[in-house]
Amino acid sequence: MDFVRGEAIVSRGRSPWRSNVGVLAAVLGTVCALSAGCTSHSPAAPPPASLLASSSGPSAATQLAAIAAIARAAQYTGTYSADSSDNPPRASTIVAYRTPTSTRLDVSEADGRVVIQVDPTGTYTCNLPNGGTPSCLTLAGPGDPVPANVNPSGQALFTTTLDTLAQGVDLTVSAEAPRLAANGIPASSCFALIAAPDGVSPGTYCFSAAGVLTRAQFRSNVLKLTSLTTAPVPSDFSLPASPSPISSAATSS
Repeated sequence: MDFVRGEAIVSRGRSPWRSNVGVLAAVLGTVCALSAGCTSHSPAAPPPASLLASSSGPSAATQLAAIAAIARAAQYTGTYSADSSDNPPRASTIVAYRTPTSTRLDVSEADGRVVIQVDPTGTYTCNLPNGGTPSCLTLAGPGDPVPANVNPSGQALFTTTLDTLAQGVDLTVSAEAPRLAANGIPASSCFALIAAPDGVSPGTYCFSAAGVLTRAQFRSNVLKLTSLTTAPVPSDFSLPASPSPISSAATSS
């Protein structure tokens, strides 16, 4: 999973996440970081009590499905560090705003910031270059899938990946050592996802009891929660510019 830099890529066996902080038109070359063909996120219902109950020690896959169901309904604002061991190494900071119906990722690097937002009105990506004019694109309407060739990186980990994990189908999982609470980051349970349906990358996923993603580690990349605050407010989901249709960017490029 490549968490940082300009282009997002997807390939078997490599977990991709790359955030477009350059020219907004370059977003047209990206694909979904963790879900090849993921769709706009839909509101999540609270997990059924039966899913969380177990009297005989649930399997690791069942535990992961249960915590992913909680994560679908989680509300929080979290700041993450994203580091890659590529040559040269890459790093960025990601602020995630999450509610049961909306997700926004603000990805910062040296040359600017990219916003990726999924909400009940659609899926959007925005470019905020340092010293430049913000611009946004509409990638999909409400509930519509984003075309694979323009699907921005990142949002799947906080949206459709949770949907798939919560279903608990065709998951091969082993329990990992839990992470203790430290520096304001809550304790979390960790799971090694060995195999999953298409669109979800194998790796290690850690969640707090409240469903906050605290860590996601892949072959050469790691996303770590560094600070956690309260639930977002509506203004956190205000786009920095009026979004244009994706067709206008494709024409201009």
